[in-house]
Amino acid sequence: LLCPVGDGGEGTVDAIRHSLELEEKWQEVTGPFGLKESMRYFHKDQIALFEVADLVGLGKIPREKRNPLHIQTKGIGELIRHLVDQGMKDIYVGVGGTASNDGGIGIAAGLGYQFYDRDGNALTACGQSLLNLSSVSTENCYEILEDVQIRILADVASPLCGPQGA
Repeated sequence: LLCPVGDGGEGTVDAIRHSLELEEKWQEVTGPFGLKESMRYFHKDQIALFEVADLVGLGKIPREKRNPLHIQTKGIGELIRHLVDQGMKDIYVGVGGTASNDGGIGIAAGLGYQFYDRDGNALTACGQSLLNLSSVSTENCYEILEDVQIRILADVASPLCGPQGA
């Protein structure tokens, strides 16, 4: 009641947003199934804040479509590009409650990386493609400047591989 707080999961961004009096904005990005969607973010001066779950969260994905290896996170990379283009220097990303498990390939695709299989065919940037990934092109990569800091807000440690892996 006195001060909204969050543990890094869903709701953390809303708590921070109110505390810092950030302005809400919307940006069109690639959604979890490859179609364009509007995604919200918050900003003030050179600070930006958004929650990955606003695009690919469990609450946004119908149960029958919850396949973490096929859900795309390309829109997150696209939003980061937009924020940097808007002059944001401190970007905070809440990563709790997502319905995707792609090892970062989707975000990288949103930043311009391209992924190919052994035969040179372009791969969709989703977790399933990691099984066929043979090469990566950095030819069209968006370069994030040194003075831009991206910080992850998380409520758990979730490594991709190993005994505790996702």
